[in-house]
Amino acid sequence: MNIRKTLLSIFAVLFLVGGLGAGCAKSPDDVCKHLNKLMAKEIGSKGGAASANKGCQKRWKRAKEMKGYFKYRRISRCVTAADSLKKAVKCK
Repeated sequence: MNIRKTLLSIFAVLFLVGGLGAGCAKSPDDVCKHLNKLMAKEIGSKGGAASANKGCQKRWKRAKEMKGYFKYRRISRCVTAADSLKKAVKCK
């Protein structure tokens, strides 16, 4: 009986830790880094990337505040999973 409780508690802890880790949103910094990689890949130049990155982070931080956690999480995951700028723009 004691072994059963121990195994159940271990399983519960692993389930909670795994579930919470899988549900994290991407940070605005991660989203902007991915967008910069896509821009460099498609356009081929890094001109103005630093100034664009400041504006990007500001926009994504504001989106995180205004849209709410769950909507922001869905959009940020979509953008970071996109393999082209065209697909990233469609994330809403």
